[in-house]
Amino acid sequence: MDKTLSGKYSKIKRRYGEVRKKRALSFLNLAQCTAAFNDNLFKFLTIYLLIDMKGVENSSHVTKLVAVFYVLPFLLFSSISGAIADRVSKQKIIVWMKALEVAIIGLGYYVYANQMEWGCYVCVFLLALQSAVMSPPKYSIISELVKKEHIAKANSYVTSYTYLAIIFGTFMASFLTQITGRNFLLSLSVCMIASIIGFVASLNIPQTIAVGAKVVAKRAPFSQLVETLKMCSKTPKLLLVVIGSAFFLFIGAFLQLNLIPFAMMSLGMTEVGGGYLFLGTSIGIAVGSIISGRLCKKEVHLGVSAIAMIAMSFLAFMIPLFSASIPAVIFVLILVGLFGGMYQIPLESYMQMFCPSEKRGKVVAAGNFLSFAGVLLAPLSMALFEDVLGLTAASGFVMLGFILLAASIFFIKSLSIPLVNFLSKNILHKFYDIYYQDFPFAKKYEEQRVAIFIKGMKKRFIFLLFGESMHSHIFVIRKDKKKGDKMISFINGVDVLSLNDGISAGEIRSKIQGLLTKTSPIFILEEDVSMEDIRPLVKELKKEYFYQTKEMELVNRVHFRPCMQHIWQKTGLVFSFEAIEKDALLESKKKKPQLI
Repeated sequence: MDKTLSGKYSKIKRRYGEVRKKRALSFLNLAQCTAAFNDNLFKFLTIYLLIDMKGVENSSHVTKLVAVFYVLPFLLFSSISGAIADRVSKQKIIVWMKALEVAIIGLGYYVYANQMEWGCYVCVFLLALQSAVMSPPKYSIISELVKKEHIAKANSYVTSYTYLAIIFGTFMASFLTQITGRNFLLSLSVCMIASIIGFVASLNIPQTIAVGAKVVAKRAPFSQLVETLKMCSKTPKLLLVVIGSAFFLFIGAFLQLNLIPFAMMSLGMTEVGGGYLFLGTSIGIAVGSIISGRLCKKEVHLGVSAIAMIAMSFLAFMIPLFSASIPAVIFVLILVGLFGGMYQIPLESYMQMFCPSEKRGKVVAAGNFLSFAGVLLAPLSMALFEDVLGLTAASGFVMLGFILLAASIFFIKSLSIPLVNFLSKNILHKFYDIYYQDFPFAKKYEEQRVAIFIKGMKKRFIFLLFGESMHSHIFVIRKDKKKGDKMISFINGVDVLSLNDGISAGEIRSKIQGLLTKTSPIFILEEDVSMEDIRPLVKELKKEYFYQTKEMELVNRVHFRPCMQHIWQKTGLVFSFEAIEKDALLESKKKKPQLI
């Protein structure tokens, strides 16, 4: 009997473990969603309670103080929490923080019942503190719960559900305050229920193993931040991704703050109505996050972020243009949020995929610090535009458009390879069936140091090459410079070099963006350049940097256009290459008859 019971118990335990592993992301999502929901619900309930206590005339002062107490923990403890996440099991940290959340909400009952003003601010600070400590593990644990090719999709779900929780929490604060007749203790019970559900969900997240060192280094938080950012600069594009992700929160904070005066001054709405306008942006972010996750699928396309930022810059200019129509403004704000979600997901996914696992928590924490620094920068920017420059709220959106446009140019410059790869692969390649015959393309040799020299390839086909691999850097070699060379070289993945200026292997290496073992240079030789002209460069690449070299010549290009009966079919392109045999060239020169 005992053996039968123990057998049944072990079978149930095994099945429960399988369910936990299979639904790991769902449990994590539920734990972090309840945290985001409670952060907003408790914050706004506290604001409404304090306004009741202090009077409507002090509402602005109360709102600013609550905002400061909420942001401070993210600025003060982000670096420390990142270090902890790298040294302790991330699942344990999440469980401890969810338990602390239950305790803080319990403390909130006592503070609310006794109407303790500073107790309210302390509770907001403590709730933000547990969120700051939980933030690095809740994002960095994703790569430990799902396969690498599913990270982008997992991030899209986590981000979309987070914004839905923010929307629901913000709405419930006003709804509960109204429906309970301003009974804040009764409204707080919803926070307690949500925190208990989140705590139970955290217990079901599969346990993870700490990957960092066991000893915590005694360093100041800001020195840890600087050290982490220096470490990020050593990984290709990681520092750009961390800063770009933080910039997203600045955009969101500026939109949220500037919408209220814009709604009152330009749309003739109340301050409450202005607050509800941002819900459209939040819904757009949730939808955009899911779309971005589907676009990226098994790959992280940073090019999506560059495209989304360009779209957001133009949409920011459009907001004041539609100030005569509230539905039009709401539609534009939804589009801003949609492209915002598409912008953020590739950045977060890249951070988790390419950041060293033992430093992932610190990197997420550094991102949190910069993000909430951006949140503080938003009201400072508004004060500059309104108080110093004397601009209206509508003009504030115009200024935001210029900021986004400048950032877009910087992003296009820095992420040109991923951008061109995404456009080529997802737009141009949809119209063609492309085949390469006898061409050792860079994608096949991604893990090797291969330099490919191509003779006879037209420059208009270079765009097709970028659709094959993100790890290629194309060099167009010609004898003399031309006027348009600088514009072409603006794209990080393309450089035009002239033989008359001299070309060295060191120059080639310095121009390649990314790890040397991951990036393959492809040299397109113009008609006036022969292989013999660049023979010294080939030898130097072999000797100094141990590159394998493949010398190819485009001998044929076949173009199959679909007939009228099959117009829906793709156009076929076949590129046929041959290796340039140096020995054969030498033999042909020797056998060439001499003129007497």
